[in-house]
Order: sequence, then C-alpha cells, then structure tokens
Amino acid sequence: EASNSQRHRSDQNVHNVSDHVDEDATSDAVDMDQYRIKSWEDIGKIDFSGLSMKNICQLHFADLGLAFEFYNSYAKTRDFSVRKSRSRIVNEKVREKAYVCSCEGYRLEKWNHMKNRVREPKPETRCGCMSKLHVFFDAVTESWVVRDFCDEHNYELVVPKLARMLRSHKKMTEPDISQMNHMKEVGISIPNIFGSLASQCGGYENVNFSIKDMHNQVAKQRRQLPDDLTSAMAYLKTLAARDQNLFYSVEKGRE
Repeated sequence: EASNSQRHRSDQNVHNVSDHVDEDATSDAVDMDQYRIKSWEDIGKIDFSGLSMKNICQLHFADLGLAFEFYNSYAKTRDFSVRKSRSRIVNEKVREKAYVCSCEGYRLEKWNHMKNRVREPKPETRCGCMSKLHVFFDAVTESWVVRDFCDEHNYELVVPKLARMLRSHKKMTEPDISQMNHMKEVGISIPNIFGSLASQCGGYENVNFSIKDMHNQVAKQRRQLPDDLTSAMAYLKTLAARDQNLFYSVEKGRE
C-alpha cells in the first residue's frame, strides 16, 4: 500500500470541480461554451500544453466516450496511458465514471499463484498511482462534468517519443486499416506496407502501432469472415435473385 505521506501528497493534488468554477464563467453562458466538449473535433482543437487543472475541472462532455478520449489524449501529451475504472450505476444507468492511470491499483495476488499456469505472469506494472479523472452526469445540463482530477504519478513516466506505444495510445485507425487492406489486395507484404505507412508519417517513430499490431488486425478480420457453409448459401441466394428459373434446396442433417 502507498505510504501515508504519499497519499497525503496525492490528496493535495486532487481537485474538485467546486474548487475551480469561475463565478464569471458560470454566470455567462457564452463563456461556458469554451468548456463544452461536444465532438471529437473539439478535442482536436485543444492545446493540451497550455491546459491547466482549473480548465480541466470546468469541462463538460456530451458523452462518456468523449470524456475518455479527452483524458487519453491528455495522457499522451503527459507520457502515460490510461484505462477505464469503476462506475456508479443508478437505476441501471451509469451516473459516475472514473478513468485512471494504467498503473493505478495493484495486481491481485490470486493472479500470481494460479494453478495450472501455462505462461509465466507478466511483469507487474501497477504501483498504486493516484492519477485519475472522475466525471458524473449532471441532469441539469445533461452532460458529464468533472468531479475531481488528480495529476500526480508515483513512478517515472516514459520518455515522450515512446508515449505513442503505450497501450491506450497504440492502435490502428480506420484509415490505416483501410489502406493496409487495399495494399494487401494487390499483393504487398505486411512489412512493406508498414514501411510505406511510416514514410507517409515522416518516419517509423511517428507510427502509432507495430508490425505485430498489423498481423493481429489481419487475424481479427479473418476470424470475422463467414464459414464455408454460410458463404455457399449466400452465393446460391444471390444467384436465385438474379435468375428466376434457378432454384436450390437444402437438406439439413442433425448437426
């Protein structure tokens, strides 16, 4: 467990939204517009380098997805990764949600002493970090408001150039996947596709995924393909729709 002194320092860095609300901003609805995040485009316009804790505690999000995307984008500029944590549910609806640093908490001992373990346990990464973003649903504004925010870490963060490879930032975008699929269709290998994408980004250090991620994406797409029987039935159905004189019948067995 974290020491008492460490917890005391962390508590000092937890900021409640009520501590930072600007009275002038709350009285002027026009000024509050700058704190409303309505779309992903709004997140893209944020200057995270000049974002203060006071600014963060005044933010309002249209949905939970935007709240997580904001915190994840913020984390990338601060060289750490994040994950989703606890929720508070009222009447079967989520009313509070916490997003935390990926090093929050500790691994349960039962995972270190599993019977019939095939692989060695992965290296421990959780160290009780207190950094988090906690939001709640405001029924008046019908938006998600920051309840508290902590930005203190109890471990050494990665160097900036490696932040893109942390778990919450390491991913292929839809344009990347689409371009990869088009290049695969003409016979280009995965390593050559990766090199092409790297050159478009200005170097390998600017690619937010690895060759292994590309192979994983290809395997995922293969698993989503229909089986042979389903494909054959779909093909016959298409032929019958084109030709009224064509018919087919199917006899199903026990399986």
